[in-house]
Amino acid sequence: MSEQQDAATQAIGKLTHHLTQVQQHPSLPLDASLFDDVEPLATSNSLDAKTAHELLSQMTRLFTVLQQDPTPVIQLVTKIGAAFDFDTISIPNVISRLITLWLATDDIGTAERAGNVLHELLKVDRDPADSMGIESAPDFISSSNPHVAVDVPVSGTSASHGTGFVWKRVFGDRDVYALFFSLCGGKSVIHGIPDLSRSQKTIAQARLMSWLPKVGALSWEAITRSHHPDIEQDYGLKSPGLLDFISLHTVDYDGDILMHISLMEFFSDLLKTCNQPSKHTTSHHESNALEYLKTRKLHDRTLSFFLNPTVHESFEISYLYSPAAKYLATYASTYPTDFESSEVKATALRRLMNVFSSMKPAQWVHGESPRHDLHVLASLPRTTLVADSSTIWTSSPLSFIPGSRSTNSDALHTLATIFHGPEDSSKDLVFPAPAAPSRTSATFPERLAAEQSSARALCALFAQHNSSFFPDLVQLAETVALKETALAALNFINALATSSWSTGSSAAPSDFPSIGLAVLLRPGNPVVPYLMRPAPSFSNLVGGRGDAENAAYQVASRKFDVVRTLLRKLEQTSAEEVPGRDGLLEMLRGRVAEGVWGRGGEIGGRIGTLEL
Repeated sequence: MSEQQDAATQAIGKLTHHLTQVQQHPSLPLDASLFDDVEPLATSNSLDAKTAHELLSQMTRLFTVLQQDPTPVIQLVTKIGAAFDFDTISIPNVISRLITLWLATDDIGTAERAGNVLHELLKVDRDPADSMGIESAPDFISSSNPHVAVDVPVSGTSASHGTGFVWKRVFGDRDVYALFFSLCGGKSVIHGIPDLSRSQKTIAQARLMSWLPKVGALSWEAITRSHHPDIEQDYGLKSPGLLDFISLHTVDYDGDILMHISLMEFFSDLLKTCNQPSKHTTSHHESNALEYLKTRKLHDRTLSFFLNPTVHESFEISYLYSPAAKYLATYASTYPTDFESSEVKATALRRLMNVFSSMKPAQWVHGESPRHDLHVLASLPRTTLVADSSTIWTSSPLSFIPGSRSTNSDALHTLATIFHGPEDSSKDLVFPAPAAPSRTSATFPERLAAEQSSARALCALFAQHNSSFFPDLVQLAETVALKETALAALNFINALATSSWSTGSSAAPSDFPSIGLAVLLRPGNPVVPYLMRPAPSFSNLVGGRGDAENAAYQVASRKFDVVRTLLRKLEQTSAEEVPGRDGLLEMLRGRVAEGVWGRGGEIGGRIGTLEL
């Protein structure tokens, strides 16, 4: 290797290492000299294709996290990118082969990467004016669904949702558009495209399901309108669009239980991803996706497997109860206002009451949790739970969650989620800002305030009706032999310390603390004395004290994290919010200085007789 080649290799290596460091630490200053050393190589086309691709990939990823002037990166990207022919993307074979590779290959990793490439190309090629994902195309309303635009444009001109080559090629080109139908649906009518086997078509359908919600978030119109009516009619579609094709026409949900599961998972993803409000309604409580699922009767059909399991075969429920619970949880948490105004609310509460009231204490102790039902409970609007709990406690499903030593990790995680309260994402600093922030009713300021107030009220009601909850919680945290339960107890303490509460119009007693941290620090609460004690350790487990596989070490480490969280949150409070704040600060700082095990960990806290 010549000295010139050696210098070029070193320059590229130094720049690559520097880019990796900046990727990990975005505030790290860019070293312009490293970019200057590589720029002559790009200008003279001295970079081989592999190196050029790697540098471009690394630098373009940097744009999303960079927190400083990106000029050196932009200049080098421009120089390296000049050697590439970006018009190649307009060639039909490029897109058609990419779609065929994505849907037909047997290699899972290759299929995932191909689908991601196609989505990213559409994302880059998106109409900049459509920043909220709501198309500005003229309104042509379907008689079957007044909320979904299904105008039928002239063939080849349907890409009003995107002005670039990719949108026009994917949806405007007849042969490319037909690939979705031939590879996922019936017999292929395209010359040169082999018919896939039934199992291969099933896999292709699942891949299309995972891809459509992401494209729908970019342009709802693209997946719901008719692009080429003759192609859609050839494959038996009675209503237009790729979304109808995959939702109504491809999956035999009565005969293929696994694909039925995939279809229900797809509906959940659609609800969560395509959550922008429809331009055809003034209500912000619903979205394009929710309107679509309701109109097509898919919403009620999916929910019925959770809300009314007795009307279905037991074999179906054993497989479909879980995805139905996930769908309900997604619906209730993403569209809380619509949920509370629907009949689903009362039915869901009755279902949860029936499930939790039938649970025996021994079942909770032995970890036989109704996990899917707990997930739904944690996803319900807190305003729904507090409305019943504040009048008659036993009328709320929350009253049946054990708050004693007979609880388990699943129950504690559920309580932690409910009592913590919702996070206000608008207060988080995100760079770059999301192009299309969520605008569902769950993110409205009045909804967030109501949820935060309800979280405080529910915590107060639960503590009132479970007077020994915190002493029992400490005992669970100290039971290192039950590692998962001990960690869940510590996670609950951490969730309460970092809770997001509001005191406005709350059903909680007036003397109940306004922040979760103050609940933990109230006189008589045993949580803080427990956290101040040295952590017990096992001396004869795996690698001994401090080993990552040691159950006692995992619990002690998590306990130490909680202590540091308490200290950080206490430093952010005032003396009015937490009486005795200064003394508590001194105690917690002393405990943090002692480390994970604490000062007495070697003497009085060693347990050497129990092995897990």
